[in-house]
Amino acid sequence: MMLTTEQTRHQTSCIGQFEFNLAHSISQKKRNMDHFSQLLHNHQQEVIQQQLEDFLEHRPNRESLIGKHILKEIPIAPSLIQISKQLEWNKRSCSLQRKIYNRPSLSILVERGIVKGFFTDHFFVQTNLTS
Repeated sequence: MMLTTEQTRHQTSCIGQFEFNLAHSISQKKRNMDHFSQLLHNHQQEVIQQQLEDFLEHRPNRESLIGKHILKEIPIAPSLIQISKQLEWNKRSCSLQRKIYNRPSLSILVERGIVKGFFTDHFFVQTNLTS
């Protein structure tokens, strides 16, 4: 069966109208999705903002954190805290160096019976402490 020119034009017109309607529908759905996406983003931002405000509203104070041993109570200005820590570290370092310098030698520990063993020409041999 052959289609007339008029029928062919009508089918072409219908197909064109269908394609136009389809493209328009897709475009409208894309705009709706973009709008929904923006609404969702705005809602997420509002939720995050509210959570942050709630957190800051119920944040524990300094005294509470000191009481729970989360913060140290330091009675000096914040600008001096690092200097204070460095000074404390230096004091401990000097104390350890002094103790290492003054510790008794191995031969003295053997003489006092603290360490069990004996010396050879070049080595110290520790004897078994469990019999």
